[in-house]
Amino acid sequence: MSPLIYQVHFSGEKAPHFFHSSATTMPTAFPIETSLEFVKLHTECYSLLAKGYTMTNIIYVSQVLAHLLGLLFFNSGQPESALGGENGIDQAIIFMTDHLHTAVTLKDLATHVKLSKPHFAYLFKQATGYSPIEYYIRLKIQLACQYLDLSGLSVHEISKKLGFKDPYYFSRCFHKIMGYSPTDYRNQKKG
Repeated sequence: MSPLIYQVHFSGEKAPHFFHSSATTMPTAFPIETSLEFVKLHTECYSLLAKGYTMTNIIYVSQVLAHLLGLLFFNSGQPESALGGENGIDQAIIFMTDHLHTAVTLKDLATHVKLSKPHFAYLFKQATGYSPIEYYIRLKIQLACQYLDLSGLSVHEISKKLGFKDPYYFSRCFHKIMGYSPTDYRNQKKG
């Protein structure tokens, strides 16, 4: 059985710039997870346009197409190692996300992905732009924002829930990343 081929044709003022210079380096095969998402999005676009070229359909398809192209761009523009294949960056981020309510060290992360601390820290910074611990703290602060927005927990309770032993350190980290104290962030009007 020959493989299925899915094509996407698009044009527009910004179309030539969408893939920068990586259009020639587009992969010919994707990981199965990516392929399934691509097929789903492709089918969604095709099915809707088969019902007619109404303005509503075209606008919706343009948004789905943007997601589809983003998926292609992400997978074509990054080497496998940056996606977490050989060096474990994805595994480390999943580990961080699973342990947001505790305290994880650089040693814990490096051990989890079976690399030395210096080598892991170097690869992580290359892939994300942040040191592993800075990235981990940013994930914690992101979750803290959800707690501040969606719960009645006090700042002290949130800091404790996220594994910060010192609520003042939590507040300093929060302010450094968000530009507001946790209390000021909570009191802001949103939406």
